[in-house]
Amino acid sequence: RRALCAARPSRFLQLVYHAGCLGPWLAEWQGAADIPAGPLEYHGGSVLGHTCRVVDDLAGAEQAAWMGWCHDLGKTQTPPAQWPHHYRHEHRGADAAHVQGQRVRLPRRLILAGSLAARWHMLAGRYHQLRAGTKLDLLLRVHQAGLVEPFCALAAADGTPGLLGRMRADLDQVLSVRLPPEKRNRGQASGEYLRQLRIQALHASA
Repeated sequence: RRALCAARPSRFLQLVYHAGCLGPWLAEWQGAADIPAGPLEYHGGSVLGHTCRVVDDLAGAEQAAWMGWCHDLGKTQTPPAQWPHHYRHEHRGADAAHVQGQRVRLPRRLILAGSLAARWHMLAGRYHQLRAGTKLDLLLRVHQAGLVEPFCALAAADGTPGLLGRMRADLDQVLSVRLPPEKRNRGQASGEYLRQLRIQALHASA
C-alpha cells in the first residue's frame, strides 16, 4: 500500500516486473510489457506501460491509484490471437482484480474499488453515448460504492477528462426522483417504477 501513495507508484510495479519477482503475489502481470495496450487509435505501447502512466497520474490518492492499477488487468489474460484488441477484458479484469487484492491482503474497500474500476471503466469513455438505463446503472453502482470522484479521476487519467461534473449533475437528477405515494410499498413493482422514473429524468436532462 505504501507504493500506491508514492510520488510515482509505477516504480514498484516496474521494479518487481523487470526483476522477475512478480510471482506469486502479482502473477497476473506476467508478460504485460509484451502485450499491446490496444489498437493505436485508443492506446499506444504495452499494457504495463499504459498502466504505469495511469497509476502515476493518480499518484497521491491511494484508492484512485489502486483503481488505475486494476483497470486494465483483464488485458493480461487476452488470448494473443486477439491482440491488439481486448474483447471483454473488463469482465476478466473484475475477477482478477478481486483475486489480486485479496492475495496481497488489501482492505475490503480497496478490493471493491479495484474490481469496480476493472469492470466499469470502459463505460466512462463513452458515457455521453450510453443508453439512459445503462447510464443509470453505472451512476448508482459508483455512487453506492462511494467512488464517484476516484472513478472520474481514473477516467481522466485513462483519456476521458471532464466526467465528474456531468456525472454529479446526472446523479443529482436521479437522486431527486421520488416515488408518488400510490406507487410506494409495492416491493419489486415499486423498484421497477422508480427505475423508469429515473430513466425518464436522465432522458429529460440529456
